[in-house]
Amino acid sequence: MKLHRLLATTAVMAAVGPAALLAAPAAHADGATPSPTTSAAPSAPAGGTPSPSPNPGRPDTGTGTTGGSDGSGKPAATAAPGASTKPSTSPSGTPSGAPAVTPSPSYSRPTFCSGIPDEERGKTSLRGLPGKIVAGSGWHEFTYRVSNVSKTTVMETDVSIWLGTADPKLDDVAQLAVTVEWFNPGTGQWKPIEGEGAGVFDNDEFATAKKLEPGEYADARMRIKIGDKATPGTGYFFTVGHSYGADGQCGFDDISQFDFTVLAPGTKPGGVDDAKGKPAKPGTPGRPDTKGDGGHKPAPQGGRAELPVSGRLAQTGSSSTLPAVAAVGGAAVVAGAGAVFLVRRRRATS
Repeated sequence: MKLHRLLATTAVMAAVGPAALLAAPAAHADGATPSPTTSAAPSAPAGGTPSPSPNPGRPDTGTGTTGGSDGSGKPAATAAPGASTKPSTSPSGTPSGAPAVTPSPSYSRPTFCSGIPDEERGKTSLRGLPGKIVAGSGWHEFTYRVSNVSKTTVMETDVSIWLGTADPKLDDVAQLAVTVEWFNPGTGQWKPIEGEGAGVFDNDEFATAKKLEPGEYADARMRIKIGDKATPGTGYFFTVGHSYGADGQCGFDDISQFDFTVLAPGTKPGGVDDAKGKPAKPGTPGRPDTKGDGGHKPAPQGGRAELPVSGRLAQTGSSSTLPAVAAVGGAAVVAGAGAVFLVRRRRATS
């Protein structure tokens, strides 16, 4: 009977142990430690009155009582008799003991860059651009994303998009009848940057992503339509960002290329996948020359719409709980093997 209980306990350990660890809170999986328990406030002389200001460094218990609380609703600390209840202030009006708040200086884009970074920083891409578009089928929305893929804070990134074609059946990219607009969050309106209604250089640095910490990204809403008189063929978009780093270095990041196909009006495209991004080859027709300025590009002041931070890139890597899971699982396997060995040995002895 004792042996049966040992086997049952070992089986439960082997099955439940790893699962329990995997279900641990995320804070422990990330290596975070629980906040320490707040210690009780020091005792005060009897007959005092509640302090009118909360104890610096003591967390708010949420009871709403002045000066904090130990959870019972009573004041956590008292002042000595005759003490002033008015908080003292410095000549500048800041309460004594409070840390002085110094406003952070605003970023000013340099007129010229101090150097060109060796790493890519403001990575640009298109998300959700249809790989096939039927002429005359109306608007199709997608997203222009710029991501800080470096370990350096990027203060600003000017983003651009260019239309091109390498189709031998087309004499001019205008035959594709492409119109691209982006949604300006500042004005709340769609603005043409390519094709119908757009100026010649409206697609060049049409917006600026503001400060992006490593791993952060900013998105711009985009939409595309193909005119009903378009000539069927293939085209592509180039995306590129001109980034300014906090270290004073700036320059054009790597160009990405996204291919798409224009279909004749009335065509049934079937399943349509998103256009896949790839590095633009130096010999691609229509590839913009972004290295001609040597990275020392004059910095225009203002005039561009701003793209706020939209989120953070997904983090990869194994959880910190895996070593513990492996250890417990290994111990359970060893315990199970030992139990089986005992069973076989007991049977052999009996």
